[in-house]
Amino acid sequence: MFLTKVTYSMIKGASVNVLDFGATGDGSTDDTLAIQSAIDLASATGKTVYFPAGTYSVVPATTQEWEGTALGQGLMTTAFVMKSNMSLYGELGATIKLANNCSTLAAPKLLALFFSNSQLSNLSFQGLTFDMNGLNNRISPAAPTTFNRFTQAAIHFSGTIGGIAARGDYVFVDDCKFLNTAGVTCIGMAQSNVASVTIGKYWTVTNCLFKNNGLDSDDHSSIYAYADNVVCENNTFTADTMWPNGFSGNSGSFVAYEVHGANQRFVNNLVRNHYQGMWVSSNQTSDCDNIVIANNTFSPIKFVAIDFYRFSAPESLISKVIIDSNTIGLDDTVQSGVVADLKVAVQINASYSLINIQITNNVCSKVGASKASAFVNLGIPFGVASQKHTNIVIKNNVAIGFSLGVYTQTTATNGIGYVEISGNSFVDFTPQGVFSNPIGVAVDGVSAYDYLVINNNTFTDSAVTPVFQFGVRLTGTVSNLFVGEQAYNRVINEYVEDTFTVSGRRQGVSALTFSALPAQSTWAAGDNAYAYNIAAAGSPEYVIKGWTRITTGSGNVLNTDWLENRVLTGN
Repeated sequence: MFLTKVTYSMIKGASVNVLDFGATGDGSTDDTLAIQSAIDLASATGKTVYFPAGTYSVVPATTQEWEGTALGQGLMTTAFVMKSNMSLYGELGATIKLANNCSTLAAPKLLALFFSNSQLSNLSFQGLTFDMNGLNNRISPAAPTTFNRFTQAAIHFSGTIGGIAARGDYVFVDDCKFLNTAGVTCIGMAQSNVASVTIGKYWTVTNCLFKNNGLDSDDHSSIYAYADNVVCENNTFTADTMWPNGFSGNSGSFVAYEVHGANQRFVNNLVRNHYQGMWVSSNQTSDCDNIVIANNTFSPIKFVAIDFYRFSAPESLISKVIIDSNTIGLDDTVQSGVVADLKVAVQINASYSLINIQITNNVCSKVGASKASAFVNLGIPFGVASQKHTNIVIKNNVAIGFSLGVYTQTTATNGIGYVEISGNSFVDFTPQGVFSNPIGVAVDGVSAYDYLVINNNTFTDSAVTPVFQFGVRLTGTVSNLFVGEQAYNRVINEYVEDTFTVSGRRQGVSALTFSALPAQSTWAAGDNAYAYNIAAAGSPEYVIKGWTRITTGSGNVLNTDWLENRVLTGN
């Protein structure tokens, strides 16, 4: 009779078990080499690396050339070098944990558990916990005065210093936990400082937990999605307490997710106790378009839930972004020097053009009165010539407890194109921080809006003594204006044009109602304008109900350009 030694690999069939290669999972033995051996074999044979329950302590010791930041940071030290066709599967309770003191305050290091500076495809991570052990792997000896923005990632791709772009194609991450990193990210899909490189594609990150990360950095983003065709769904990004929740100063859970590619879906995720929820940014290769941000919960958020970044000429266009059916909650905490005067649910405030952005069906709220807030902040604060946001639609949202609803402004350098604000409900706005006059729709600016539509919104104040100061307040310049009927419930000032000019066409009942003969805008023969609050005059007595246009142009002379529409009072 011959006895065959039964190995763990045999028990699991087609998988390769790390215990067969000498890993222990006892939490103290260095299992790095054993796991890498299993990865090398499995990747070459198309098998899955299986991790039984246990804590696998690892020590990064392999240095890899790494592009780093624009300043250059040399080498990455990694525990494992990823391979194409690498598949990892963890039994419940399987944890890969960074050993103590791989990075110290005396000698901080760039670290990764899984790293590549090559071009790989077909990778899978399932059921594993990645514990970066940030308490015992510090990176910022000068904190809180200054922080090192070092990568300490669980999964990371980065190009080489010479500009060869790394990327991962067809990468699947499911049911994993990413815990306790001291550094700037948990998953880095790619990184390149070189224009026109080919970036990765087809990443899926689902059903994962990202918790207590960025512990020793002031610029952490849990997922840096520098790739096309990305699905991020049903994940939780959280921390035990509200940001700042790192070791010192303004460190901790800064941002959950960064878009840096096209065809990305960020859906059904929970983001809580973060400084910001997510950024929609770009890359230097191709347009970042077809972005869907839907059915997520961002609450509580310290500063901005969804923000847009495009601040340099090489960055690609951001277009066709849908922000739909999210729930957003902003807190009222004050963080000196970090949280600006305005907390915002959705901010469109980049220096370079953003186009075709749809914000619909979201429910957003703000608590407290210490910091001012806006549901949407739309503008170009840092003027770059010939840049204009356009095709911005803000529709069918509910905004509760803010000081400003839609707050939009232009600069002397650039105006804004088409903006539609319709069907929204603005509820119980209050004075907050530096903004003492709550406004539902606040339009301001030096340069013109091409076409502004404000229609069918509802403004409500349920306070015993109303404090909602303005429903719609318009200042500045608009080329073409449509203001339809709105619903105002106990708002102090419903519709106000204050030092406001319309150079082109006016449409909509509110935009066509005046307390005196129209004195601006461009009109066509046959147009009608409506009058309000004009005293009765004449004998027999009459009131002016409005005016009818008899010429086409911008002149505004009674009986030359306009005829009065009079109604006798009978007195």
